[in-house]
Amino acid sequence: MWKFEMDENNPIYLNIANHIEKMILNQGLSPNDQLPSIRRLSEELCVNKDTVVAAYNYLKNKGYVYKVSGKGSYVKEFNDIEIENLKIENKDYYYDFSQSIISTDYFPVEEFKESFNRVLSRDKGKAFSFHDVSGYEPLRVELKKVLSNQGIETSIDNIMIISGAQQGIDIVSRNFLQKNECVFLENPTYKGAYQYFKSMGVKIVGIPYVDGDLDLIRLQKELDWNKPKLMYTMPNFQNPTGCSYTEATKKKLLELACQYNFYIIEDDYTNDINYGNEVISLKSFDKYDRVIYIKSFSKILMPGLRVSFVILPDSLVDAIGNIKAMTDIATSGILQRTLADFISSESYIDHIAKINEIFKRKVEKSFQLFNDYLPKDVSILMPEGGISFWLKLPEGIDSDILLKHAKKEGVIFNKGSDFFINKNVKESDYIRLSFGGIKEEKIEEGIKILSRMLLKCIYNKKNKMIIY
Repeated sequence: MWKFEMDENNPIYLNIANHIEKMILNQGLSPNDQLPSIRRLSEELCVNKDTVVAAYNYLKNKGYVYKVSGKGSYVKEFNDIEIENLKIENKDYYYDFSQSIISTDYFPVEEFKESFNRVLSRDKGKAFSFHDVSGYEPLRVELKKVLSNQGIETSIDNIMIISGAQQGIDIVSRNFLQKNECVFLENPTYKGAYQYFKSMGVKIVGIPYVDGDLDLIRLQKELDWNKPKLMYTMPNFQNPTGCSYTEATKKKLLELACQYNFYIIEDDYTNDINYGNEVISLKSFDKYDRVIYIKSFSKILMPGLRVSFVILPDSLVDAIGNIKAMTDIATSGILQRTLADFISSESYIDHIAKINEIFKRKVEKSFQLFNDYLPKDVSILMPEGGISFWLKLPEGIDSDILLKHAKKEGVIFNKGSDFFINKNVKESDYIRLSFGGIKEEKIEEGIKILSRMLLKCIYNKKNKMIIY
């Protein structure tokens, strides 16, 4: 009942809250049912108690549950009309451009199953044993080989297996940040990271993009005014913009990290999904040992595969290992062994090649359709990798209003304001369209509908019509 697949695009607490919300809407939970205790649910899901507390508080604030002092949290009683309204608000959309995940149709299920069976035949019961906090050594050996091919040289002693990229952000941040200390984020940025840092009560400083690259002038000024312990980045195919730092920017950022004594979290979001250009990670330039590199397999393999890894600088290995041991003794042993077998096989290389071919076709088709149907004053760039487009709407067109129109026609996307640190009117002029989860045959009709709704918004604005 409580076991479910996590979406790495969201913080863990939000995954838990969304799962409970669906159970309430689908009447898997009835009015006045008591939710599991914080301790029980944290143990069952192998998460922190604070994470469950945050999920329950989120549900309370949204009006789904109520608390009874000393007893726990209970499902609120809704009438039939309220339930139907909530279902409409939370329904699945036929043309879903909001999911920056790969469709399950592309998962290498049979190949992964073969690796799983090989591991069981070879290791028997040992396949389910625990490994030390750093993770299964043969998996780290295979990862070292993959990283070396990508220009990252590291020791297996610096590679730590973790249960998802979000856990990597969590254990690294716990080592560096206390309440009111400072962290730098790109602006706009991955909302899961922003929400996590916000929940920590730290000072968040946003560094904007200029002409598709990090604004180094603004960064330098902020470094003179603030003293960050960490900076969270996606240097390649950034979420949500799809932008990548230039090589000069990457090198300058590392110099500044050394000069101002801060560390950089490099989130390798979708480096594997690129369209023919060489992808150079920030870590590959890291002669100062300032980059903490985090990579998840959720985009290239399976969202539910809760196995990721982090490369730690020498000075942080012991401290972060101790924090991981306190929050999560070990990542699944059988999954680590299976992933090691899969990565060492030709199936892994073939799968990455297949995914790149599929998504190159998808992105080229989508870009052509945008040019064919979208109004000419919509600004959009052809991404070099990743699975999303970042669109700037015509001046004065609000993404909230556009989304309301689009939802009525079965189209959903992400508003630009969801990704900015400080919300303002200008930031409502952007939207993110992700094509990872939508079927290829639905793309054209979805873009046509979106274009029609956008033209409707432009018409209403010119004629000073107000749409609610």
